Amino acid sequence: MRSLPCVLSLRRLWAVLGAPLLAGNDLGKMSAADKAILTDREVIGIDQDALGKGGDRLRQIGEVSVWERPLSGGRTAVAIVNASWGSRDVPIDLATIGFPNGAKARDIWSTKGLGHLHGVLNQHLSGHSVRLLILSE
Repeated sequence: MRSLPCVLSLRRLWAVLGAPLLAGNDLGKMSAADKAILTDREVIGIDQDALGKGGDRLRQIGEVSVWERPLSGGRTAVAIVNASWGSRDVPIDLATIGFPNGAKARDIWSTKGLGHLHGVLNQHLSGHSVRLLILSE
């Protein structure tokens, strides 16, 4: 799985927080990468989810944090942020985020389903990267 550079990916954290999207840059000079981030339909769908609940940080271990946001239809958005320079393995116990029987997972960055996962989901993130997943039953 790929992870986007943290500088770009953190702009997507607004979706998990349920915050309004504000672009404080010159829109006429926006890079293709920035435009792709700000117009990604799945990320906008997370931000504008009908349930209307904001996200929360589940845990912080050093420079790694895990965020979750409940979504409509029993789904949950999970953002894993590695703000350190080095690679990190981040274990996520699916039961602690409401999926004791496992979850169907989708990687938003790669737009791929990851199948039905059980137990502890281990994510490897390179330095300064973020992964965004949607989990459902």
